[in-house]
Amino acid sequence: MSFNFKSFLVSVRRWLPLSRPLYPEISTAIAAAMEEQAAATQEITRNVQQVAEASNQVSEHIEGVSSVVTETDHAASNLLNAADVLVDEAQTLRREVDGFLSLVRAA
Repeated sequence: MSFNFKSFLVSVRRWLPLSRPLYPEISTAIAAAMEEQAAATQEITRNVQQVAEASNQVSEHIEGVSSVVTETDHAASNLLNAADVLVDEAQTLRREVDGFLSLVRAA
């Protein structure tokens, strides 16, 4: 079955005069639909802006956490180095005390 454009136009010509009383209602319905569409678009825009702001905040928090992690890593490294120095000094002190006690015993 093919589309018959001529019969379509004939139908439209018959329908248009009959639908003229509905024009105000059709116009009102179209205007209402356009307003709803505009409101929905504005709501979507607000939501996208809120998501963008939240994403920026999350990014800032991640940067802050990353900075704290780096500082903690440096502090832990410094603490480990200090502990190594203390172990070395404790071993040196132990050797010196043992040597001193050996001298005392021998005397």
